[in-house]
Amino acid sequence: MQNDKKIKLAVDATCVKHGKWLRLLGFDTEIIKGSIAFEKIRGRILITRNKKLKRKFKNNILFLPEMPFWDALNFIIQMLSLEESLNPFTRCSLCNEEVVSISKEKVKGKVPHYVYETHDIFYTCPKCNKIYWQGSHYEKFLEDIRKKIKIDI
Repeated sequence: MQNDKKIKLAVDATCVKHGKWLRLLGFDTEIIKGSIAFEKIRGRILITRNKKLKRKFKNNILFLPEMPFWDALNFIIQMLSLEESLNPFTRCSLCNEEVVSISKEKVKGKVPHYVYETHDIFYTCPKCNKIYWQGSHYEKFLEDIRKKIKIDI
């Protein structure tokens, strides 16, 4: 559909889980929970299971058929040719902002003591201030991607 490294996506309420995973994979993904207006998706590809939206927007839309979650995520990645553009953990899973590196000293007292003692590399979201590190969730995520999406990252 779009062969751009800086692809921008939007998901509606029917695809929120997919949107969160697309963010984790590094894609600029707006999660729209309310009514969808043209201005909310301007410049983005809308991913939806809503047939009315499929008819309303026509262009820049990926209609997601009913299928199990992992099959659906694979479908999105293949249909939008996203395989080469994956950049995991570069966006905030909460607000979609790009995360930035932060020094260990700056996270002291803001992360659990054990995490502070066992990790040296941290990232933060400049918008919502969420702090990230490569803990067990990180490893589980990479394992899921390798096994269920069959992409080596």
